[in-house]
Amino acid sequence: MAENHIPGAVFTLVKDDKILFSKGYGYANLEDKIPVIPNKTLFRVGSVSKLVTSTAVMQLVEQGKLKLHEDINQYLK
Repeated sequence: MAENHIPGAVFTLVKDDKILFSKGYGYANLEDKIPVIPNKTLFRVGSVSKLVTSTAVMQLVEQGKLKLHEDINQYLK
């Protein structure tokens, strides 16, 4: 993580809506040496959410549950 200038992260493994494993790595605050604590430390996700959303949308398209060229409003009801 240090090599990529990542001060801290959380890894969580979920299966069937159950958390099987969750662990924090590194620091939430480097200066004060405050460790990352799963379920407590907040992270700024920024543009990562765009990747997650677009992946989920394309999975729905593959499953036939969503059509890219349809009016989005029909799905928001």
